[in-house]
Amino acid sequence: MGILVLLVAATGTVGAYRCCAEWVNEYHGYLPSLEHNDENAEGFYNELSSDAYWSGDFIYGDDWA
Repeated sequence: MGILVLLVAATGTVGAYRCCAEWVNEYHGYLPSLEHNDENAEGFYNELSSDAYWSGDFIYGDDWA
């Protein structure tokens, strides 16, 4: 079981789309830790924010998510 949250906001004007991503790999003993959620979220975030129509707001992981 894995949790990966991807947030996308669109305002409708060129260059005004914004993306955010949050991921968790380490559950501090409550659930088994996961792998690669950080890589998946960062890939999503980097792909969108590198496009001329998108900008990245934030990407948070583990305890910051």
